Amino acid sequence: MTSIVEADTLLAVDIGSVNTRANLFDVVDGRYRLVATGRAPSTAGPPLFDVREGVRMALDQVHAVTGRRLVDESENLILPSTTDGAGTDVFVVSASAGPPARTVLVGLMPGVSMESARRLARSTYLEVVGEIHLLDRRRDEERIDLILQARPDLILVVGGTDGGAADSVARLTELVGLAARLLPREQRPQVVYAGNRHLAAAVVERVGERVAVSLAPNVRPVLQLEQLAPTRLRLGEVIAEVRGSRIAGFAELSHWAGGHMMLTADAFGRVVRYLSEIYDPDKGVLGVDIGADRVTVAAGFAGDLCLTVESGLGLGRSLPGLMERVSLREVLHWLPVAIPEARVRDYVFNKALYPGSVPAEQEDLFIEYALAREVL
Repeated sequence: MTSIVEADTLLAVDIGSVNTRANLFDVVDGRYRLVATGRAPSTAGPPLFDVREGVRMALDQVHAVTGRRLVDESENLILPSTTDGAGTDVFVVSASAGPPARTVLVGLMPGVSMESARRLARSTYLEVVGEIHLLDRRRDEERIDLILQARPDLILVVGGTDGGAADSVARLTELVGLAARLLPREQRPQVVYAGNRHLAAAVVERVGERVAVSLAPNVRPVLQLEQLAPTRLRLGEVIAEVRGSRIAGFAELSHWAGGHMMLTADAFGRVVRYLSEIYDPDKGVLGVDIGADRVTVAAGFAGDLCLTVESGLGLGRSLPGLMERVSLREVLHWLPVAIPEARVRDYVFNKALYPGSVPAEQEDLFIEYALAREVL
């Protein structure tokens, strides 16, 4: 694939839980400019469970605006662009649509490696359904039962500095392998190991015959250092595989993108990190993305990134979750005009039922902004 620096045309697609957006960029006067945007309802959910239909509708809108043909008669992306002005030179795709990966965290000390694992889980699309560590006082059979009952998509194993604890980590990984072996083959979770790197080969040898094992850099190579970014990228690949097994079309889009499909949160975080590198290094850059199902907060400080994904908050299906955390009066506080509580409550539940709807009246817009302020 042609590099972005050398390419003329760039097509970027983002697949959300409510909308799929396609953005076409081209070089104008030596600079990249946004040429056209297409938006269509996402088709990752029922009844289709196939993201390709939403992407094609968004591409059709771009074609209608620009007259540029992006797909051929076989519905395949034209890549690279042709001499007659069809297709694109570069295609990139990000996605937040789909359920989070059900995850069990396994580690050593709750205040060290496990805390790093929790921060890692909060920085991407994971739903923690259980934790196992040395001090949880459960017997091995109870820990195995936890995994069997949780039916996780993913088990994240951390613990031990590089060259540090070995026996305890090995014991926990053997327990994970045994639990996975007791599950039906089609329900066995993937295991991501991000602990003591000196044990990586042994973990693959002991567990790899029973379940798929992926290796990632140690989240705590030394006690004073925490590095989450490399493991977060590996988790992104696993999350994409989990979603791809439930929703059709992700594999084809990944193929169009040359095998590189990013999670929307990671893509957003990369933009914020880049901005923090080119602006005043004494100041940070804060970015907030409020979606329908979750909120992503990214903070960049001279190239260092802090990323948090808050599931259960948003301006769509997650709105009832906001009402469980705050009172309606706290939302009313942000309104510039008086609106009855019953009207606001009705709007919240209608928006949750129809997250793709947009405000139709001025009062609806005020309510939407008030909800966004409270979510933020």
